[in-house]
Amino acid sequence: MKTTYSILVIEDRYGLDTITNFCKQYGDDLSLKVAATFSEAVQTLKNASIDLAIIDISSGYGLQTEDLQRLTYKFPSVPCIALTRKEQRLEDPLLRLGIAACLTLPISSAGLEAAVRSLLDETTRAKIQGLPLYSLLQMLENDKITCSLRVTAPMGNGYIYVDQGRPIAAESGDLLHEEALSAMLVRDGTFMEIRHYNGQRRREIHKPLMPIIMEAFRLKDEKIGASTNEGPQALRTGFFFQHSYGGNRLALETGSPVTVEDEDGEAKMVCTVAGTVANHSLILLPPDLPQQAERRWGKGSSFTVKYMYMGELCTFKSELIQEIDDPCHLLFLGYPKTVQIDEMRRATRITTFVPAVLEYQNGYKLTGSINDISCLGCLFYSRITAATPLPTFDIGYHVRIRCELPGLQGSRLIPAVARNIRKSETDLHLGLLFTGLSPKLRQLIDTYAADIQEQRTPSSTQHS
Repeated sequence: MKTTYSILVIEDRYGLDTITNFCKQYGDDLSLKVAATFSEAVQTLKNASIDLAIIDISSGYGLQTEDLQRLTYKFPSVPCIALTRKEQRLEDPLLRLGIAACLTLPISSAGLEAAVRSLLDETTRAKIQGLPLYSLLQMLENDKITCSLRVTAPMGNGYIYVDQGRPIAAESGDLLHEEALSAMLVRDGTFMEIRHYNGQRRREIHKPLMPIIMEAFRLKDEKIGASTNEGPQALRTGFFFQHSYGGNRLALETGSPVTVEDEDGEAKMVCTVAGTVANHSLILLPPDLPQQAERRWGKGSSFTVKYMYMGELCTFKSELIQEIDDPCHLLFLGYPKTVQIDEMRRATRITTFVPAVLEYQNGYKLTGSINDISCLGCLFYSRITAATPLPTFDIGYHVRIRCELPGLQGSRLIPAVARNIRKSETDLHLGLLFTGLSPKLRQLIDTYAADIQEQRTPSSTQHS
């Protein structure tokens, strides 16, 4: 959680600094910036990370509604409070322009502070590092979240605007929309911040998320292969880790999106998983598109199915068992015996359960477990009780994790930095990036992960 918020007060020369003076009383956790004109406000919003704007338009001499429309369109991730007078009757028009809250003057200092802090609590979201951008976007899609994503990376920054889980617009430098989204998807070292979205951008990205992800990595594959003169195959054995694995259950939940392509490549669509019958069939709901209305396939038609799971691109081939239209249009595909996995991380990462102790804040300790690990980092999980309060540190906080990995002699104390934090009243999930790892220990962890992965990848063609 942020401890300091940056507030921009936009107050015209006739306001006698009333709102500014109110905000100066609100405590050290609010950093105040002031603008008197539209151009000053735009310049401040461009050059500073503003968490909330307070706009006083009550005098009628400052910013006009057309200025507010331009401001909310240009900066849709910044929540705005507008201050008006009752006789202006502007509440409904301002809310349609993306203003988050409209307050009527006169208002007390305490009343304005309550509104400011309430809106900050509602619109301040998570900061995430160490999780791939494509994974975060899929989570937002599954949960139908509406937000702005501020993406920071060494190769360039940008914004992605998400409406009900679907990216609708994006910008990064000179790139816009699908081109900007594709560029941000394949950048390394991304830091994401989930922020407010005021709904003022129209839909500019029309493709479903899954095809955009796959195309972005395909283009990166070709680019790296061309730059090394080794061709695509060199990248496939270096950046991607391929394997098949066995078992009896597909890692697909009801409502998950999958990309389906027929044998001729004429029909490519994003379907929704309607259910599975273990070891028998996968039930899909095709999209309701005009070009699909008259299209029907015969029994035995071949399809290629692709989906993302835990950072892996999963692909399998299947045949149509049955297609029905009543009570709705559904495709029943045969349950696959083999799934091809393309690991899209730079280090082998495996799911595991290793007891561990997190050390932080001058000797505080938290017991838990490592739920996945690679030579780059791990996911630490702890169940919180009344006797062990939640840690209060944030992204970037340095910790140490003590664990004893199978195959390694004795316990190891590994320094790490927090890159992703998800916590509730009872649970803590902490994504950690290892720091100061010796080359020997790095190699040991990588070998351990690779050995476990190989043990879970039987030579048989059964699928989990």
